[in-house]
Amino acid sequence: MNRNAQPDSNDFVADGYERALEGIEAEVRPEVESKYADEWNASGLVKRWFMLRRIEREIAERVAERSQHVSPTSLF
Repeated sequence: MNRNAQPDSNDFVADGYERALEGIEAEVRPEVESKYADEWNASGLVKRWFMLRRIEREIAERVAERSQHVSPTSLF
């Protein structure tokens, strides 16, 4: 078997912590964006700029909340 094609089941993922956070963000982002979708569509450029900051802040807060149990020193 070619090791480059598929890793063994006991190999560690080098960037596992970052991937875990990205996975959580991938779940959270659509939730937050759908929450603000109607307001976003009815807004002008300036209000969207402020909303974008609020959306990104809320996403970061939710990711932090959901990732409390994941340690940066964990092995993935």
